[in-house]
Amino acid sequence: MNDSRNNLMKALRLDKPAPQPQSAPKAVESDEDDCFAFGYLRGVGDRSLHLQFRLATGNSESFPYSWLGPVSFDPSCGIVLTFVGDKTYKVTIRGRNLGVFMGDNIDLLNRGILRHRIVWIREMEPEECRKLPEEALTVERIVIEIEAAEA
Repeated sequence: MNDSRNNLMKALRLDKPAPQPQSAPKAVESDEDDCFAFGYLRGVGDRSLHLQFRLATGNSESFPYSWLGPVSFDPSCGIVLTFVGDKTYKVTIRGRNLGVFMGDNIDLLNRGILRHRIVWIREMEPEECRKLPEEALTVERIVIEIEAAEA
């Protein structure tokens, strides 16, 4: 009788040991990295859909990269971004060393914003800026203005 039971178990594939529970899936590495002033996508071909501005007040505002129009950079004035959507917004980023390269061979403007790899930019507290070395990138002020419609 044991032989016929064993044969039946084999036929039904019930003679195999129960599957062991699988371990928890490994945490997926983030495709985002950051420095003290901005967050960016690590992949050279990665593109962000929005650019978020995190203000020192705790407020934030986000614009789609598809709205990004003219961009200018003057080290004495900062980076000026124009977003054109239902309204036209001018975002001015002021700080120190805004053109310096950070880790992973990225800079805020050319390999960052212009390639849509920057995810967020953070307005830093004055104490934070003072504590950083003179050659470090700092974002001291972000000004977001609605441009007047032309008549």
